[in-house]
Amino acid sequence: MSDTPAENPFGDLGGLFAGGGAGGGPVNWEVARQVAGAIASGGVPETTPGDADRTAYQPIARAAELALDRAGALAATADLVPVRVLTPSA
Repeated sequence: MSDTPAENPFGDLGGLFAGGGAGGGPVNWEVARQVAGAIASGGVPETTPGDADRTAYQPIARAAELALDRAGALAATADLVPVRVLTPSA
């Protein structure tokens, strides 16, 4: 019985990564990493994040810290949470 795309949207993706058909061997993790990176980036090359990116994420990090403090999972401090914006390959 073959799967339709609606039943199995990933089809034989495992076979592609294994370098052959279904059950064709071990996964080629380098191919899997490259395909995942291309899908995640939408095919657009990565750019190096700068200070503007860090500044944009700073209030989001603070809001998350305060939400965790209210939930009792983390004690918020008077200092801002340091934010480092990295590329996926970093």
